[in-house]
Amino acid sequence: GYGKQRVVNRDGLKALQPEEKESKLGKTNPQAFAAHGQSGLMSLYEIMFRQYGLSTAQILLHTADLEDNQRRSRLAETINDLLSLNGVIPIINENDAIVVPDAKEGGDL
Repeated sequence: GYGKQRVVNRDGLKALQPEEKESKLGKTNPQAFAAHGQSGLMSLYEIMFRQYGLSTAQILLHTADLEDNQRRSRLAETINDLLSLNGVIPIINENDAIVVPDAKEGGDL
């Protein structure tokens, strides 16, 4: 749509403010926060892009998806297929729900 292709990458955990995380989920692990926040974030993206006649597609990645040649190739094919669909915006995010906390120290992939 509109002559340019867009790909969005955001962290689902950031979709909730710290006080919301505490009140909604209590004291729990960051992976649970990420899983909880991700659906709200995707809903927000869908609502925002729908105003412009666009829709979204979610791709959750892990480092292993980029390290393995076959998985990386399949990922590239999927992203290209989504970009070829008129009006679909791929939202690409690290799969925070399964990331080992020590490996997550540096932020997104």
